[in-house]
Amino acid sequence: MAKLSGNFTIDNSELIELRKEFKKYGQKDVLKVLSKFHREIAKEQLVDIRAKAKKQRVPKARASAMGFTASGTRTEAKITLKS
Repeated sequence: MAKLSGNFTIDNSELIELRKEFKKYGQKDVLKVLSKFHREIAKEQLVDIRAKAKKQRVPKARASAMGFTASGTRTEAKITLKS
């Protein structure tokens, strides 16, 4: 189970099993599609994160909001914060 902020959870156990099976059989094209899928999920979330970060009442909120970056691998979608 992947748990996100709040009460929102995603059951990704079937996706993990599917990824293991694809990796086992060496279907690289499918694994590339999974990476792209995870990047797209991260990009969608990035839009919301940056909008909320810009509204914070802190110095240089707009500039700091641009420090969030989206990436995706075969196994996960990630949002990172540059320091």
